[in-house]
Amino acid sequence: MKNGINMTILLISIFLLVNISSYSYQYSKNDSPKPDGWSSIDNVFYKQEKDLTVKKSELEVIKIGFTSEEVQGIMGVPDRIDKEEYIYYYHHSPIYFGGDWRVKSWDNRYGNLKVLPEREEIRLGDHISKVFHEKGFPLRVKMEYNSYLLHYTDQLVYVNERWLVEAIQNKKPIEDNKVRAAMGLPEYIIEFETFLKE
Repeated sequence: MKNGINMTILLISIFLLVNISSYSYQYSKNDSPKPDGWSSIDNVFYKQEKDLTVKKSELEVIKIGFTSEEVQGIMGVPDRIDKEEYIYYYHHSPIYFGGDWRVKSWDNRYGNLKVLPEREEIRLGDHISKVFHEKGFPLRVKMEYNSYLLHYTDQLVYVNERWLVEAIQNKKPIEDNKVRAAMGLPEYIIEFETFLKE
């Protein structure tokens, strides 16, 4: 009885092996694209390699903090990699990574990288609509003499009665880069009271 079962298993195994081999041989002979999940013995990793090199949707852009894998998913394989300095180059446009291989910055002067366009800076004489377009709605608006003071995280923007920018003042970096983890409740209350007085 055991011999009969063993023989049946052997015949089924040979049948499957012959069919799979002929199927693989048929696709290795053709120059047609390999079907997903199947390949010849020489191209076992065809699908995996294909998936790694396929770029993602054109709508996706690189952002600060992306991993090197996420960057390759959007931009494809870099033209050159500087492993000592943690830099990917795409047609002479560098993407700079930190030691953890997460994006820190880039230089897109040639326009090769898929990144959001640089924000235009506001200038004296610009209309308030441009300020809102570039910087969004302010954290707070305060009337000062004949001007409106718009508070943003990085700047104070003064707008006159004709809604034109008349002055721009950059905030001190220390003001917004406090180490909040070390602050106690009394410090938060003082900061909040100061915020309400402004």
